[in-house]
Amino acid sequence: MKYDTQHIDKYLNGELSQTQAKAFEEQMQSDTDFAYEVKLQQTAIEAVQYSNFMTKIKNVREEIAIKEAPISIEVQKEVANTPRVVSKPKRPGIIRRLAPAIAFAAAALIALLIWQPWQQSLYTPYVLKTTQMSSGKQALKEAQDTYNSGDYATALPLLEKFPNNISVQIAKANAEYNLKQYDAAAATLQPIASGNSAYKNTANWYLALTYLKQDQSEKAKAALKEIKSGDYYDGAQKLLKKIK
Repeated sequence: MKYDTQHIDKYLNGELSQTQAKAFEEQMQSDTDFAYEVKLQQTAIEAVQYSNFMTKIKNVREEIAIKEAPISIEVQKEVANTPRVVSKPKRPGIIRRLAPAIAFAAAALIALLIWQPWQQSLYTPYVLKTTQMSSGKQALKEAQDTYNSGDYATALPLLEKFPNNISVQIAKANAEYNLKQYDAAAATLQPIASGNSAYKNTANWYLALTYLKQDQSEKAKAALKEIKSGDYYDGAQKLLKKIK
């Protein structure tokens, strides 16, 4: 049986009325095939977000490896070219004497970046992709395009016009995050993270990242523990192991 994917999308985006949402959820309870279709669509959305995140981590690791190589090669050349016997010994320069310490510090920095994926360099913005079959469609498209372009300051007031659209609210929180408005971002995400919508895991993931930016590790761990399944689960488990 084919189901209306646009209707499912509207439910996942929180665009149905209370009555429509209740009828939708009743259909999921009575129709297992329909519930499976909804879960597939939800999983696809979360998979895109998580895939983008993991790709970003891979790119950063590769970039770090490239930047690390010249340091290692330089140190190796210096050791190899150091003469065994020198007729007039000279005191080594400051750079040569500090080379081992510099190499060690670089390695420590690389390890820190790799094992702390909540750092800004590893943060992947939420991609807003939603539809609205109403008179506000053009306004929503403008907000979506502005946000996805990375112009968060301009996008924020546009996103605020859709307080009942869960997907838009997550985008709003991401805009606040990127504008370093961490308290506002947390306040936007908290009701979604504590709710039962299809975006619960997504909200808890970004809420954890927001708390970590505020050095609130206990709250971050609590948010990550709420992610009990889905595409953010593995990432949440890895972060929990790294947070002390």
